[in-house]
Amino acid sequence: MTFERYMVTSAPEQDRADLAESLLSLGNGLSTLERHNEALAIGEQALVIYRRLADAEPDRYLPSLATAIESHGVELWYVNRHAEGLAYHRQAVTIQRKLATAEPDRYASSLAQSLQNLSISLLQVGHHDEALASDLEGLALYRKLTESEPDSYQADLAKSLGGMGCDLQRLGRYREALANRQESMELYRELATAEPDRFRPEYANMLSHLGNTRRMLGQIDESVRVSREAIAVWKACSEADPKLHEARYRSEKASLCQLLNEAGYQETAIVTGVFPQQSGEAVMTPVRVR
Repeated sequence: MTFERYMVTSAPEQDRADLAESLLSLGNGLSTLERHNEALAIGEQALVIYRRLADAEPDRYLPSLATAIESHGVELWYVNRHAEGLAYHRQAVTIQRKLATAEPDRYASSLAQSLQNLSISLLQVGHHDEALASDLEGLALYRKLTESEPDSYQADLAKSLGGMGCDLQRLGRYREALANRQESMELYRELATAEPDRFRPEYANMLSHLGNTRRMLGQIDESVRVSREAIAVWKACSEADPKLHEARYRSEKASLCQLLNEAGYQETAIVTGVFPQQSGEAVMTPVRVR
């Protein structure tokens, strides 16, 4: 028997648990370095151990197994193996739902996060209606959690509302998308006021998407107003960290320029300096909500 085989199948339980935890941590580190194929290989080893441990002692090891499955699904997403990743996210939700049913105070937030990841995975393979249902369930959980612990979960609620708005907009349900994005924006505004370094980019991003939704509804004046506000916040982000946010700031200015031109307000755009007057400015690739 090889040492590796011994550690997976025959070593004392605590040694195997420690090894699985170390492997999971190593995989996360490799993922941070964008070495996703290596992270996948390491994660598979952790999964084998956690599955055996959870089979023997589910009460003790199911939470760790759920975490390992979730991480593996994320890594599969990174290497574009979306159908495989979806299967892992479904497994993770099944386990987290079981845990949250037994101990809601302890596991409801984990279930909400797993539902959010499942929604992202479903969208990637074109299952928009099912993704929306997953986000709805997660959103309901985050609302309940925020009511009891607003300081801990307001940011999660804001993110969940933003994801819901994205789902609804993809389905052409713009008015519902608007309501969700408006609420998300207001939550992010509160968070950015309290912690600008942490939440100002999220606030700016949601303003940008809110302006886009209003544009899709034909609310051009409101879209322009919100887009101007977004640009002001993106400017502050760019001044604080030009390397990270300058490109997005310039992209948002160019997008507003296009909106003003389409609406017949080219002179207003030039006079107010919303966009550079020289020609040839590149428009950056839009940043995904998620």
